[in-house]
Amino acid sequence: MANHTNDMKYIPCISVLASHVSTINGLIEEKGLTIMEDLSDNEDSEEIQDIITNYIRRIITKKDINSIICEYGISKSMKLFNDFHRIGMGDSCKEISDILSTNDYSLEKEVVDLILKEEIGFETNWRTTSDDDTL
Repeated sequence: MANHTNDMKYIPCISVLASHVSTINGLIEEKGLTIMEDLSDNEDSEEIQDIITNYIRRIITKKDINSIICEYGISKSMKLFNDFHRIGMGDSCKEISDILSTNDYSLEKEVVDLILKEEIGFETNWRTTSDDDTL
């Protein structure tokens, strides 16, 4: 019995998440903007947020959203969402539960927004803005 897997050429592929992160980084670099991990309302931060928001709204498909969340990890995505709302936004468990109970496509987009920001290192220091690490 021949092993045909050795006959096939290995063709590397880039992940959907890595592809979108690379594209967003390129858009940010094209504009000469500086990515900062600190939460800020300076012009660069506002423009970077606009780039990410518009990119998600105009470019990323439902299939891409599903792929990004799966590649990042469903549990890791849920933890990121929970942590952002508890630590970054100061939301209660009830408020988070109410958000999760909606059947809204924007919830998935919010998760992707958080993942993309995490991956490019943009405004990620919200974890350190609270002394309350209890979940």
